[in-house]
Amino acid sequence: MKENFRGVPPEELSRTHQLWTRSLLEALPDAAWLEDLQGRLLACNSRFENLCGHPESEMAGAEVQTFLGLSVSDSSGERETRYASDGHVEYLEFIRRPLKDPFEDREGFLVTCRDVSERHEAQNLFRSAFYTNPDAINITTFDGRFVEVNEGFIRATGFSRDEVLSHKISPVDLWSKPEERQRYIETIQKAGEVSNFEAWFVRKDKNPILGLISAKIIKLGGRPLLLSVTRDITLLRQSEIALAKAQRLESIGVMAGGIAHDFNNLLSAILGSIDLARLNHQDPAHVEAHLAVAMSAVSRASDLTHQLLSFAKAGQADKRPLDLGKLLEESCDLAFTGSKVEVRLDIEPHLPRLMADESKLLQVFSNLLINARQANDNAGCVEVSARLAASGEATSSLRRLVVRVKDQGPGIPAENFQKIFDPFFTTKAQGTGLGLAVAQRIVQEHKGTLTAANLLEGGCCFELSLPLFPEDPTS
Repeated sequence: MKENFRGVPPEELSRTHQLWTRSLLEALPDAAWLEDLQGRLLACNSRFENLCGHPESEMAGAEVQTFLGLSVSDSSGERETRYASDGHVEYLEFIRRPLKDPFEDREGFLVTCRDVSERHEAQNLFRSAFYTNPDAINITTFDGRFVEVNEGFIRATGFSRDEVLSHKISPVDLWSKPEERQRYIETIQKAGEVSNFEAWFVRKDKNPILGLISAKIIKLGGRPLLLSVTRDITLLRQSEIALAKAQRLESIGVMAGGIAHDFNNLLSAILGSIDLARLNHQDPAHVEAHLAVAMSAVSRASDLTHQLLSFAKAGQADKRPLDLGKLLEESCDLAFTGSKVEVRLDIEPHLPRLMADESKLLQVFSNLLINARQANDNAGCVEVSARLAASGEATSSLRRLVVRVKDQGPGIPAENFQKIFDPFFTTKAQGTGLGLAVAQRIVQEHKGTLTAANLLEGGCCFELSLPLFPEDPTS
């Protein structure tokens, strides 16, 4: 440019232009340089110097590819590879733009170069994780077309990759219940993701699969897609069912053994007393004493039968509105009369009245309180509390009344935790092992839960949670 620019001499204008150009190059976040139409370096920033390992003064006027170690394609967005000075492979992404310099009256290119090695490695890792993952992973459109699947998906469904990606099947075809897929899609569209969604699917050979799905909406090329990971838990669920069945059979075996043992002892006592009465039939006093022992054994057998019936057959609960706090107070009076154990009652005032069978709940509270008294070895303190569960503690939309019984005993050994509610399991010399089993059955009749936990400070806490149904009257 020969003419003055607003009175500025050409030499000063040229220097200003060069400074301005260099400032722009340095402001770019990537390695950048200017080259002429023959690919010779005109100017560059410090990032390009670091990339090539040479100062600009050594490279000016020379072909860029001489120092860069590769030639740059005329098209933008191309990715090239080269070996760095330490031998590792670098992945470089170039953007090349034509440029005309009106001040110097010349044409050339502005080229930027970004090191995308980390991104390339991350993509390789993602690709490896996607294709080698044993779970079934797939990417689908929301209108029901597969975009990509991994080998885990092929193994789980039995369809070939060609069948899946050529759209011979759609995601809808794999769901055993279409309404479940609709609920799954609605959940994702609302929340953007879903975790551990359990559903049944159908393989190509028509065999069912139970899957646990986690999915998330992703964007690919600006288009929303669904990335989902499905784990086949069919064998796991079958194992859980088999284990539960084995545990039930074990409980039945324990129960049968307990019944046989207890009734055998009672029958032995009855028969022995009758034999002794026959041997001493001439002495009415001895006969009376032996028959009294036999009658006591019969009474214990009757009581055992009653407990067995209570456990085996829930019966019709006679539910009526009751004051839970008052029932707890009466239960404590019955359980701790004549005991040296201190009872601390903490009952929240104005508790809602509960629809329940009073006699059956009395049986539950009696079992829990007597167990707590015995755990304390007739000393110390037992804490009994009742309150309305806070909203954050509720496991459902129903309000719940929570009763806790805390003792100061030795607690429950870890190996016994899974057995304490099993019928005929007991650690007491004179126990029948039916108290907690019957209590849990009664609580389940009332749609509640009964759990136990050891306390950090020592002792054990039994927690009884009973739901307040909408039809329950409230105070």
